Amino acid sequence: MPTRPPPTLLCNRCQRAFEPRELRDYPYAKIGRGVPSEVEGTQILNAMEAEEAEMQRYDEELGKLRGIVEKLESERTALQESISRKRGLLSASRKIPQEVWDIIFKEVVESGTGYSGYSGIGYSLRLHYEHPDYYLEGEDADGQPGQVEAPTHVLSQVSSHWRQLVHSMPHLWSSISVDLFGLEMDPCPILEIYFRNSGSYHLTFEILDTRWLSRNPDDELMELTENGCDYKMLAHRVLTKLVPKMDRCKRLQFSLSGDGGICRLDYPLPPSFPILEHFTYKKYYGEPTEPDWLPDRILHAAEGVKDMTILRYFDTIPVTNLTSLTITSEQGLRPLLNALTMCTQLVTLAIHSFEVRSGEMIPVPVELFSLRSLFITSEYAGEPLALIALFSVLTVPSLITLKLRASSSHWVEEYSDWPWQTLYDMLRRSSCPLQELLFSTEAGLVSDHQGLIQVLGLFPQSLKRLRIEIYHPRPLFMDVLYNLLDALTFPTSPSERALVLPRLEVFSLWMMSNADLPRPELARRVLDMGESRTRHRTWQMGDRVSSLSSLSLVIHKTRYLIQKEAEARVPPFVPPLMHIRRLTATGMACTMEERIDHTWKE
Repeated sequence: MPTRPPPTLLCNRCQRAFEPRELRDYPYAKIGRGVPSEVEGTQILNAMEAEEAEMQRYDEELGKLRGIVEKLESERTALQESISRKRGLLSASRKIPQEVWDIIFKEVVESGTGYSGYSGIGYSLRLHYEHPDYYLEGEDADGQPGQVEAPTHVLSQVSSHWRQLVHSMPHLWSSISVDLFGLEMDPCPILEIYFRNSGSYHLTFEILDTRWLSRNPDDELMELTENGCDYKMLAHRVLTKLVPKMDRCKRLQFSLSGDGGICRLDYPLPPSFPILEHFTYKKYYGEPTEPDWLPDRILHAAEGVKDMTILRYFDTIPVTNLTSLTITSEQGLRPLLNALTMCTQLVTLAIHSFEVRSGEMIPVPVELFSLRSLFITSEYAGEPLALIALFSVLTVPSLITLKLRASSSHWVEEYSDWPWQTLYDMLRRSSCPLQELLFSTEAGLVSDHQGLIQVLGLFPQSLKRLRIEIYHPRPLFMDVLYNLLDALTFPTSPSERALVLPRLEVFSLWMMSNADLPRPELARRVLDMGESRTRHRTWQMGDRVSSLSSLSLVIHKTRYLIQKEAEARVPPFVPPLMHIRRLTATGMACTMEERIDHTWKE
């Protein structure tokens, strides 16, 4: 029988409707599972043609409706965008002062990390090669070239308002870090964007060649070449963009590889560096047999440098108005001390990896009147000659912060004497108002606690912060540490013995161990020392004693120690919570924790 669906009303206003045509419904049930006859086949084809024609009428009508709907949706979207723009003009964010946006954006930009995850200054543009963490990712882990971090550019793409704000802040475009190792893209276009948006604002450049971080640099570079990447040409293009802009730098840093660098930095330098204040030059590996021309030429053209880090062979330091210096001296102590005699305005000094050459004559004493912070790192190796020589000639009458770190390139089996006497003589000769002391050492370099107690006794009224870091503590060393903690513990009666560091306010003990330690006993002794210095105990002693405001014990566990604990051979450490809560109730900030160090391998 003929069938026809009811009409579809298309418009309520004009009552226009779509009228389906009447179609004849063929009785398919009569055919069943058989084959249609010739007459039946003709009837089926005629029915299909009629239905296809009717379906075309539907498609034409739907096309008209879709066009109307799309037009309406497009107009609605435009209205919605207009409303959003107008709403944005009235939003609360528009009322935020630009100074606040500046703080927010600056925090976003500076929250980045340095190369290979090392924390440092955040850069508005960072092009780097992501070296794998071989300890965590395995020996066969591959690096990732062409990594680009451009937080400022990303912020400018969020909205027109943010774009306008970010473009009005040239300092957000002014810091650039480029790793010449393993470039696989041309960064010059984005460099031009940053140079243009930075305007005339001073720049910060960090130029890296992190070849020294790679375990298989030649293989990694060969893979880039096989993929059609000319990394040397890209490094050359980058340097031709950066070097001419160096006269705008207020901070300029080089961290290069000593052997097999990507390319030579033999580019014409600007004639002067009028605003350069912070200069860093580090060269990793390679033989430091002669001075590098690059830092010498830059320093001779930069009269205003105040802060300098130079880790490489040096002959002289052509800058005399430095206030901060970080330096290494692998060619002997004399060049180092000769350089220090020229830097009479130093406020902060860090000395790394220095040694005394055989037969080297000890120069005349060096007195640094303005120095307030001194950080010395020594490769001890069982012979304290370098430290003894340095302490014997150095006088620092204004010193406030002293950080000493003695390391060893090999496992120290026997305990030896740290040069306490020469350190004591230097500090006594200086008569400085020391307020903070960091002492970091291999446990095998300390045979008893008396030397440190003698040094601490020089500062009964000034020293307020004490941090001790111990590497590789053995069971024998624990007695030394216990004796030190007992000496720092106030007696029940003040008249029993002289108080050690009565003005101490912050005490921190940090230990790195690959062996089981008597952690419960160590924690108890640290907490007992802290409890003897709480407000409840010290108020009876009057104004001559300060209470401890912060106490911390941090033990770094290695994977080897964690494995032993998992095998139930070492019981897990449970901090004495009741004792800790008792101390925190007195107002003391008390921290006691274990941390996992993934970098140690057994």
